[in-house]
Amino acid sequence: MMTSACSVCGERADFWKRVDGFDFFDCPACGSIALAPDVIAAIDDGQHIRQYDESYWQDEVRSANERAWSSSLARSAEAIYLCSKPVHRFIDIGSGDGSLLDSLSYHLPGFRDRLWGVEMFPPEKHTDHPGYVHASLGAMAGSYDCGVCVEVIEHLTPKMLDRLVMDLAQKSEPGSIFMFNTGLADFVRLEDRSYIDPIRRGHIVSYGLNAIQSIFERHHFKVSRLGSRNWAFIAEKSPEAPFEIHHRIW
Repeated sequence: MMTSACSVCGERADFWKRVDGFDFFDCPACGSIALAPDVIAAIDDGQHIRQYDESYWQDEVRSANERAWSSSLARSAEAIYLCSKPVHRFIDIGSGDGSLLDSLSYHLPGFRDRLWGVEMFPPEKHTDHPGYVHASLGAMAGSYDCGVCVEVIEHLTPKMLDRLVMDLAQKSEPGSIFMFNTGLADFVRLEDRSYIDPIRRGHIVSYGLNAIQSIFERHHFKVSRLGSRNWAFIAEKSPEAPFEIHHRIW
């Protein structure tokens, strides 16, 4: 069987599948399914497989808009509910066209001025919400108490994800909580192998929970799985609350 160093943790990983001409490897140590290390390194050097241009957004905006008025709205409500501190500033990380800001503003009009969205590669047509910003997370002003990151981290190399988490740590206070919606590696293995999709959707890594915990915890986040869900997790900055997330629900 063909093996490779894992692009996420460096341990030995087994060949998983070739997708669109690219080899992916499944790591038993950190649990991730990822592109081969040389391709990941090339992406980190700026040689992206998928450009986030208008052709990408032509396919993506419709599904992002549908999520904004359904599943992403539910994820946002859940994050706010689980937060152990008052939510004065909420952020949508990787906001796409910003439709989640519009959805939240519609349902919570009194909350509108507390909403922010950050997007590095915005589509030409996007929301005119005043909180929508074309920037990196690290360039955003202020700090945030709560937020979501929906269908983003599967696009990021491990170095990119580490930078995102580092920036989030600098932009959040103790007790801040963030819901990440992504197809974890168990989701890919057990439910949808087509989620790995480097060319059309730009999905290059499906992270295992062990890898997520390692990356987030070195930036002082506690990672919690949400029951049996293998497509989402919670990251809480330096939590002081006495109850675990699953106890907080009740």
